[in-house]
Amino acid sequence: MPLRGFLTCRLCGGKLTGSASKGKLQRYFYYHCQPGCKERFRADQANEEIVKELQKISVYKEALQLYRIILEKELKKSNKEVGVGNRKIIDEINKHKDRISTAETLMLDNQMELWEYKIIKTKYEDKIRGLETEMQSAITRPADYKEYLDFGFNILLQVDGVYATGSPFLKRQVLCSMYAENLIFDKNKYRTPVYHETLSLILNTVKGLSENGKGQNPQKSVLSSQVAPRVEDSNQFLQDMRELATIPDNT
Repeated sequence: MPLRGFLTCRLCGGKLTGSASKGKLQRYFYYHCQPGCKERFRADQANEEIVKELQKISVYKEALQLYRIILEKELKKSNKEVGVGNRKIIDEINKHKDRISTAETLMLDNQMELWEYKIIKTKYEDKIRGLETEMQSAITRPADYKEYLDFGFNILLQVDGVYATGSPFLKRQVLCSMYAENLIFDKNKYRTPVYHETLSLILNTVKGLSENGKGQNPQKSVLSSQVAPRVEDSNQFLQDMRELATIPDNT
């Protein structure tokens, strides 16, 4: 029962569990709430509907592929800008170290008082620590981010099939990667799910691309101008892609 632990009761808000009920010829599986709550429905219905929910992600194939290309371009550009910024910081740090070294030479040659040297040394060491902190806090991304983008988007392009044919463990991995909150099954269908922030950003963008492209054959450059990927949050994005990349092959 792959959805056990991923469903919230529509009646009381509790977490649903699952169990089997023995019939005359076979056992039937149900998801149900805790004792005292009447919520109960057949597991096969909920299991079929979750595949349909995942199809809503993979249906935007062309837009997903375009978004992946645009995002890689933006990440590459942002990485380059971060690299240039870090080099400037390193140059500034080296200048401050040179100033400390110069002051030390003057002090040793009796051209500067010890107390003056200490003031200069403390001043520039503080500046160096500040610059090092600034450099460490700058957005950096692994050199192999393209690998995670490829793997993550390949999963998104076929996520319904990956889930439907996967092992129970793989199914749980997919659900954890997709949804930020438990699902609510209401009247034989799911209420609007809450996706993880990164996936929500991707879906909102690709839906817009898909709708704008209906009935026409827009150029990639035109569509690209309509997309503004939030690369400032791309460290989290790459972490999400890395988690998707850890999903094992279905064996």
